[in-house]
Amino acid sequence: MRQRFRVLLPLLLLLCAFGCQKAPEQQADPRWPVTVREAVIEKIPRRVVTLSPAATDMVVELGYGGRLAGVSDYCETPGALGEPKRCGTALLPDTGAILALSPDLVIASASLPQETAGALSEAGIPLLVIRRADTLDGIIGNYRAIATAMQGEEQGARAAEQLEYFANATLSYLSETVSPALSEGTSAVYLRQMPFVIATGDTLEGKWLSSLGFVNQAESFAGWDYPLSAEPDLNPNYIFCDTSISLADLQGSDYYRRTSAVTNLRVYPLNGLLLERQSPRMFLEWEAVMEAAFPEAFASSQKPSVVLPMEPPPPPEPEEKSWWEKLFNRS
Repeated sequence: MRQRFRVLLPLLLLLCAFGCQKAPEQQADPRWPVTVREAVIEKIPRRVVTLSPAATDMVVELGYGGRLAGVSDYCETPGALGEPKRCGTALLPDTGAILALSPDLVIASASLPQETAGALSEAGIPLLVIRRADTLDGIIGNYRAIATAMQGEEQGARAAEQLEYFANATLSYLSETVSPALSEGTSAVYLRQMPFVIATGDTLEGKWLSSLGFVNQAESFAGWDYPLSAEPDLNPNYIFCDTSISLADLQGSDYYRRTSAVTNLRVYPLNGLLLERQSPRMFLEWEAVMEAAFPEAFASSQKPSVVLPMEPPPPPEPEEKSWWEKLFNRS
């Protein structure tokens, strides 16, 4: 009996030693928590609710569309993403629908009503507000904020760097191509909605017209409001307008039918939603409309062969490709 105990004792001690050891602690993800504007995000957001089409577009185009659990009533999502739950809007959110999804993050284009904001806070759900930007730096900052919220500071900085490079390269190319093709004093307007919702001097679109060498006829006004009292002076050489406005509409308008742009058929439509939502695709839309207006200038211009850095480090988690990765057929 004693001999058997002597044999078993070392084995029992060894098993006890192994059993008493603490399980190794799971290594914390160094990217979290992260603070983005007013939102403190404790972990990687895998279920996200967006409450505006602009926020949804930004999330999808950064490559995070697969995380969308809910969207606003007015959002359009790619068919590959299925049918995320509709959750109202930033102004009229469906608080119950949002809470039922148990999201890790809610992104809105404006502050939410106090009742909804309080319910999210009580549930421990961070709210990130991404307002429409008035400058290019503001647009880049918005994309940085969303990428940071989704994957941490490093990925946020990388996304901002890529978008800034892309935007500056595209806008510089357009300016270098269009400006030499304009006669001194060539005027233009960007008409978002009939009759006088026009890009004024304080708007991003108005500033872009000026940067290309046009005289923006709404330069001295603000807030997309061209006053009726200034209508006699409204005689642009070019009209760039939303696709909801046709040449026939302008030809039938007492305000526009006699303008130089309409009589000379220099009216060029573009997708105003891309500009309104500040999608990165708006730079390509801006390029396309200028190419339509000045085909000869673009025929002899040298477009940048590389618009974005092509070899950023891969993201920590597998994600849907961003729109620019698809654009350049990156593997």
